[in-house]
Amino acid sequence: MNLMDGITWLDWAMAVLTVLGFVGTGYGLYRAWKQAQEATTAAEAAQTAITATRARLVTVDLMNEFATVRQAAAHVESATETDNVEVAKFALVQLADAMRRGVTLARDQGSPSVDAKLIEVLDKTSKLASTVKADLAKRKAPKVRTYTGVLLPTLTELSHSLLDIETAQKYVLTEE
Repeated sequence: MNLMDGITWLDWAMAVLTVLGFVGTGYGLYRAWKQAQEATTAAEAAQTAITATRARLVTVDLMNEFATVRQAAAHVESATETDNVEVAKFALVQLADAMRRGVTLARDQGSPSVDAKLIEVLDKTSKLASTVKADLAKRKAPKVRTYTGVLLPTLTELSHSLLDIETAQKYVLTEE
């Protein structure tokens, strides 16, 4: 008895279609795997881009806060020299706020490397500036130098340090 006697052309056609179906399924699985790999690569690239963009924005914000701190410090020094209580109070509030925002940004994960001692000085000086402002507000016709004198040496040194950081970061941002 011949094995081929019971197989019709329809059986052969079905066998060929089944083999083609297996090949097509294998190709489909390969394409799905390849697309999943590409999607993973794209997701990783997007995450890297998001991280880099966030770090750049945090750096720009931090440099803006540092510039604000330096400007407020200059206003405090000017108000001290001219004995202008109202300007001193305004500048001290601006100084304390900018320092607090700067500390928050400097501690952010995406921020550029800022020395921990500098962050500590910013934090302590912001609290001291708030205290000095409160003391000025309590007094009638105070001498500004009496209250801001304790801040001035720290502010001068801090301004120089912040300017150095700003200058270095400008070059980093420009290169990117």
